[in-house]
Amino acid sequence: MDVWTLLSDGKLPPNFSFLGELEMKLAEAVYREERKRIKSLEGDEDEDDDLHHLFGSSSPKADSKFSLSPYQAKDFKETLKLKEAVVEIMTWSPTDLHARLITFKNDPQVWETDFSKLLIFVSGNLDEMYANMASRVEDCDTDANVFHAMTRTLSVIDVKRALSERFKPEQIARLGNNHVIYPSLDRATYEKIIDVAVARYLLEIASTSGLRFVVTDAVKAQIYGNSVFPAQGTRPVFSSVHTLLSAPLVSFTLWALEHGAQPGQELTIDVNASAGIKNLEARWGSLTHQITVTFEINHLRQRTDPNMRAVLAVHEAGHGLVYALLFRQPPQEIRINMATFGGGYNSFTSLKVNSRRNLLDGICAALAGRAAEEMVFGAEALSSGSQSDLKHATTQMASYIRHSGFGERISHVDVSTQADEGINTDVASTNVEIEAGLVAQYQRARVILEDNRGVFLMMVKTLMDAGEMGADQIRQWVGLADAPHRDVLEPYESNLETFVQRSAANRASRHLRA
Repeated sequence: MDVWTLLSDGKLPPNFSFLGELEMKLAEAVYREERKRIKSLEGDEDEDDDLHHLFGSSSPKADSKFSLSPYQAKDFKETLKLKEAVVEIMTWSPTDLHARLITFKNDPQVWETDFSKLLIFVSGNLDEMYANMASRVEDCDTDANVFHAMTRTLSVIDVKRALSERFKPEQIARLGNNHVIYPSLDRATYEKIIDVAVARYLLEIASTSGLRFVVTDAVKAQIYGNSVFPAQGTRPVFSSVHTLLSAPLVSFTLWALEHGAQPGQELTIDVNASAGIKNLEARWGSLTHQITVTFEINHLRQRTDPNMRAVLAVHEAGHGLVYALLFRQPPQEIRINMATFGGGYNSFTSLKVNSRRNLLDGICAALAGRAAEEMVFGAEALSSGSQSDLKHATTQMASYIRHSGFGERISHVDVSTQADEGINTDVASTNVEIEAGLVAQYQRARVILEDNRGVFLMMVKTLMDAGEMGADQIRQWVGLADAPHRDVLEPYESNLETFVQRSAANRASRHLRA
């Protein structure tokens, strides 16, 4: 509770409950000492172990030089803001303790501890802000720029929503509105971090051996590909740099020195692919030396089966091309070399508002992977990789017809869960319309792919060769403008202006006729 009190007005009151209890104990101790004194004068030898009874088994006895236990003295010191040591406070008599306590309570100006001039930082990870991205700890395939773009759109509203899952409204209010939101790191930042980490290792080896090493961009690319998990930040990167570089650097140094390398001479470390195994290779003059390094993530990404690469390339190119043509913006990336899971993927950007047209376009793009497979391989060779696409497209078409009112009915159609729920429960009769809508969008995807077969084949070849495609390449081939992503594709503003002008013209025409 002290945290929330501090954030409220920056002032912490003393522990009055402790002070009240202590005052009563001290007063009773003084009273009992006085009784003992009187009994002693009267010759009464029946003494009480008053302080032991008063403070409990952990407290000092009546004949002890300590009036307070260490913990009581510590609380007394902190509450009254005393400078004396705890051990000294323990030796004060009950009368002295009581006098100091009364003096403190009679001076309200010293009660509160004023922190109102402090600048307070409250930091933490709000995974709830990042939807399902924060849980994608195994994802080493999605480009860091994609996650960066997703998290750059987060605002103070997202902070409030995430905080509401942890704290009460009055606590959230005390955290204020000055929130600094850190987006996920982009690719350039990770590359810079790798540059700095590599340079540190090179500097250390140079200081001990005198040899200068140059690490090529190909090595840094391998480090990036085998260390960056965008949802996990920088720690995996530093550990991978150490694993992939520290031991090889020592081995290369010993090899070079054994072969006569002198301080100040330069060696180059590069990547050498030999028999499918990635090796690090050091070059010094005409000599070379190789060390096998385990690039585990890259090994997982390899699609050595040409049939698997072909079906993935065709499927993902179908999705990407139809999406780019219908939405007039490319996917953020397309990949078929995946370590996270066995398939490929397109990274589409969601819209804040979907129109009737956009919803159908999204369903068409979802079915385009299967349509591309049928166009290239034939109906009998269709793969089972479209299961999730079909499920997604069916869900979207059902929502389009039953929930958005874009089918034959305008009513909200669904299964009733409450007796007084006012919805149309005739769900079964919409199944035929859903199936017909899916068939129509599937045929539409086939036509789009047939009409753009040249671009489609270029995309397939690129995916077969490189395993991935970026947005710029797709934008160039499809002929899209180099424009930022739009949250809403329909020109609602210009349509409104047209409607206003048309309405004004109609009013003027009616006025003239009148």
